Amino acid sequence: MMNTDFRSELKTQLDNNTAAFETAAKAIDVAIVDIKPTPERWSLAECVEHVYAVEKGIVRLLFLLGQGNEGANDRFAETVPYEKMQKAMQNRNRYWEAPDFVQPKGTRGDWNTLLQKIIAQRQQLSEALNTPQGLPFGTATAPHPYMGELTMLDWLHLLIEHNKRHLLQMQEITEAISAT
Repeated sequence: MMNTDFRSELKTQLDNNTAAFETAAKAIDVAIVDIKPTPERWSLAECVEHVYAVEKGIVRLLFLLGQGNEGANDRFAETVPYEKMQKAMQNRNRYWEAPDFVQPKGTRGDWNTLLQKIIAQRQQLSEALNTPQGLPFGTATAPHPYMGELTMLDWLHLLIEHNKRHLLQMQEITEAISAT
């Protein structure tokens, strides 16, 4: 039996996170997006490019993991408790080295293009959450470079919490640039 309340709750979390990201990103002056606060830190554009690359991979992975679950009951299993993931991702004192394939390369588009791409893939995922046919949750897992095997639910939670982490980073970058 599909848990429509839980699915609806996930969709609301995703949509609220998307709205917060879009609002924050659109409030940034495009004139500063390529400025690095220090040589070793990312610019706002690099941060958003990284978010896009990570989310593109997670969205693709969610749809791949969902294949073959059609017609099955949703299984909202976690291997990493959500609270633990939230705590790990929101700890800005902990440094996570992004794997090379999600490092910013300056090749994925300008600021507005990246924002549009992120919003579009978020809308696709949000719409898919409406029904089990759109995104059927199952017990399949896929490895994360730092967190180990993650279920579909874990990956969706990671997408949201990773985005929140980089919203904080974007705020830090903007404040550092404004202070100079």
